Amino acid sequence: MDLELDFVRSLVKLMSEHNLQELNLEEGEQKIHLLRNQGNGDAGMNAVSAVMPMTMPTMPAMPTMPMTMPAVPVAAPAGADAVPAIDPAIQVVKSPMVGTFYRSPTPDSDPFVDIGANVNPESTLGIIEAMKVMNEINAEMSGEIVEILVANGEAVEYDQPLFHIRKAD
Repeated sequence: MDLELDFVRSLVKLMSEHNLQELNLEEGEQKIHLLRNQGNGDAGMNAVSAVMPMTMPTMPAMPTMPMTMPAVPVAAPAGADAVPAIDPAIQVVKSPMVGTFYRSPTPDSDPFVDIGANVNPESTLGIIEAMKVMNEINAEMSGEIVEILVANGEAVEYDQPLFHIRKAD
């Protein structure tokens, strides 16, 4: 059973289309359990709330890990970590979640920000899509964008640096 993100997304779509509240799949030692939230929101907007662990019998010394997308090594741009050390006014905006980063609200739109843009705490820098939910990433400070560290459509990890902002005085 191929447990990549697209596969999980197709299962979530299947659950939504057929109004399923729970889905269990098992193939050999691989298992997946999806459960929709029973909150007060719109039934079509309920999110999958649990994914069961996948066990790896060939590696008994390893603990059971939650199923996630395999980590893809992402090379940081040259000097990405050096900039804040040189200028203490430069702050790093990091990803608050795992997902896909988008620089604009739609594929045909201009990016939210470019290098040199002045931002305030409410300025939207980009969007991270996680489980078909679009999450706006705000600057949370006033300043100027000095570096954009991720490309449009790139997969990002939790706590991954996204932007360098020269904080305003």
